[in-house]
Amino acid sequence: GGGEVMDDELKPCPCCRGDAEMDTQQAFRALADGRIGHACAIYCVKCSLTVSWCYADVPELSHEDVAREVTEAWNRRAP
Repeated sequence: GGGEVMDDELKPCPCCRGDAEMDTQQAFRALADGRIGHACAIYCVKCSLTVSWCYADVPELSHEDVAREVTEAWNRRAP
């Protein structure tokens, strides 16, 4: 294992069977203080179902590890 997670490792959406894509720099505004943060997200291009992890929530993990964890979480939900 290891290395960059490729989109072809992503299973279809568990809700609509649409294609999934990964965004490793999804920006969001934190509710607590209004600052812009980044997350690793996998989303369905058809129905917009999303699984995401904020990098700030898991500072002990590298971005590659976060991407791997998000991929595993997405694929566990797949039918």
